Amino acid sequence: MGIFQTIRAVANLSDGLAAPVAVPGNLEPDTIIARSSRARDVAIDVALSIPSMRKALHVVTTPSTFDLIGWDEHGRFLAPTDRRVAWLRQPDTTMPLFWTLRRTLTDLVWHDRSVWLIRDERIDGTPVKADRVHPNRVDTITDPLDPDRVVSWIIDGREVPRSKLIVHDGAGVGGLKRYGWDLLTLYGQLQAAAGRYATAPHPHAILKNHGADLTDDEVDDLLDTWEAARTTRSVGYLNDVIDYDTVGWNAEELQLTDAREHAALEVARLTGLPAKALDAKSGDSMTYANAVEGRRDILEALKPWMSPITSELSRVTGCRIAFDGDAYTRDDPSERMTTWGLAIDKNILTVDEVRALEPLAARNHA
Repeated sequence: MGIFQTIRAVANLSDGLAAPVAVPGNLEPDTIIARSSRARDVAIDVALSIPSMRKALHVVTTPSTFDLIGWDEHGRFLAPTDRRVAWLRQPDTTMPLFWTLRRTLTDLVWHDRSVWLIRDERIDGTPVKADRVHPNRVDTITDPLDPDRVVSWIIDGREVPRSKLIVHDGAGVGGLKRYGWDLLTLYGQLQAAAGRYATAPHPHAILKNHGADLTDDEVDDLLDTWEAARTTRSVGYLNDVIDYDTVGWNAEELQLTDAREHAALEVARLTGLPAKALDAKSGDSMTYANAVEGRRDILEALKPWMSPITSELSRVTGCRIAFDGDAYTRDDPSERMTTWGLAIDKNILTVDEVRALEPLAARNHA
């Protein structure tokens, strides 16, 4: 049985998260289109019980551990105390930066948009404080002729000027709450099917009695005894009047492991992440050297998720804002020492400049 036939079979066996997503082959094309265009939302809390989806969210929100840094219009690095970027160390004074960024990235994943409300600003319009607003509190009115254009922003039932908002718009990068419905529902069905086989690892079965008929209580006692014995012994004993027959497929025949692995790869595709980022099987070894390269691949894959935040903050501040992911992709100490040595030999950097850049030197002088 192939992987796609397996997925369809399992979908029919499971109650799942919602209605089965397998499309019967006898449906007309217009019926399929009508069904696929129906608005359906993923139950986020249920989706996050799927290990690969939760892992994907952890990876996508990795930049929440980075600092936000900036450069002016001339390309000069801005000190953290510069008023244009100082507020980015803690936009919401009641919550740490990590919380604000993680929630912002999570909003992008599920809703393709995250909104910050400017609570305070300077005379020149530079924000001083801004709070992330939960998506449930945000409503929009769009132009009927241009759905991409929002004409009114409504928060907590009140219209808010666009100038008071910082809107991180994913432009279609995210939105899994709707666009991930089919895959995440199917994956949930696979999880449910695997769970049932974990609690009852033998196939569905029947005991056929060729002797005297039993009462309901006697049947219940027989089945209870048989099932209890199967949890402690792999071999059963039956007499001449009882036969044991299996019905349906077992877990190996359903290829549940392969199907779940395939679903994990689909989650990686859905979020634009490398398969290794979700611990999917790749067959090759992971050393420290290629682990660094792996983090660089992940950081490259995270750019579409980071760009909505950095581009909007750049617009608001008038500076170039970026996530500081240097520590995340930093080489091991021996590699760095070799690089610094070459930079000094070529008169690219001085010893003092290397000391200022090298983390080990900064730690020793802390």
